[in-house]
Amino acid sequence: MTVEGPERNPDTGDLITAAYRLMRADPASAALMFGEGADPRRERVGESCGSWTMIMSDARLSIFAASMSETIAELQQFSLPPATGTVLLGQLSDDRSRLVWDRHEISASVRVGGSGAAGWRVHIAAVAAAKISEDVARWPSVESGGILMGRLSEAAKTFYVEDVLAAPEDSVRTAHGFVLGRQDIRHEITAFAESTHWSLYCLGTWHSHLEASGASNLDRATAEAVALARLAPSMLLIHSPRGFEFILAARQG
Repeated sequence: MTVEGPERNPDTGDLITAAYRLMRADPASAALMFGEGADPRRERVGESCGSWTMIMSDARLSIFAASMSETIAELQQFSLPPATGTVLLGQLSDDRSRLVWDRHEISASVRVGGSGAAGWRVHIAAVAAAKISEDVARWPSVESGGILMGRLSEAAKTFYVEDVLAAPEDSVRTAHGFVLGRQDIRHEITAFAESTHWSLYCLGTWHSHLEASGASNLDRATAEAVALARLAPSMLLIHSPRGFEFILAARQG
């Protein structure tokens, strides 16, 4: 279950993405959701439609439905959390008689506008934004960067950044630029994505600017190159003293 925060920040998309991160971090939940024992399948509904789901008995479904109904009733009676969103992960007890709820408070995401983004937005989870800030503080006199992991919704035109992978050791940092290295990076990205059954994957990269400047010509050229190399939309996130902005990297037409 997810409960949106004030002014819909975090919103449903943020919370779904956070749920994948939380389940990945918990071995028991990861095994149920992403492991070999998980049984997701596509069920056809109507003509040329379907849904990716997991099959369960009506009896088991009723246990979840009843517990969720009680939780919703409690929220309505005692009001919503005042400053955060919430992810509640429910798991059947060993005797299968009840649900055990694990509650996670999710802080507001950082909302970012883009340059020529054609209506696209970026939501950076608080935990991911903190990792970027820590990396920038670690390299105060040079530009730095890394890999952005999360998911995108083409329907909502939103990139949901949930985690950040550190730059490879062969990356080059200078006061005037950052070049992302290649050492083991493909393996690391793939391992991360596979650990979530590709529910979370690479969205693009981020790098810092030392001055409060916008995207450079090199940044825009890089975005154009990335757009040609990938079918799915990607983005380049820029962190500077004035905050975040991003460049959309997507094929036109």
